[in-house]
Amino acid sequence: MAATLELAMGKGQVTTREFAESKRIGLNTSGTRLLNLYKKRFVARIEDTTEEGGRVSRFQAKEFEPLS
Repeated sequence: MAATLELAMGKGQVTTREFAESKRIGLNTSGTRLLNLYKKRFVARIEDTTEEGGRVSRFQAKEFEPLS
């Protein structure tokens, strides 16, 4: 889970396909990992459409304030 979050934070936003290609894993696995981060509220999911009319989800890491 940490590697997934690190990639999202490093790139700002990441799609399921981009994550799958960077880690050389399947799209299904990539989507599950990003969805788990979304459910735990570590990333936000942004729904978008492609030029061809398809759907794409972008995942953006949330910024956290340090604990004081």
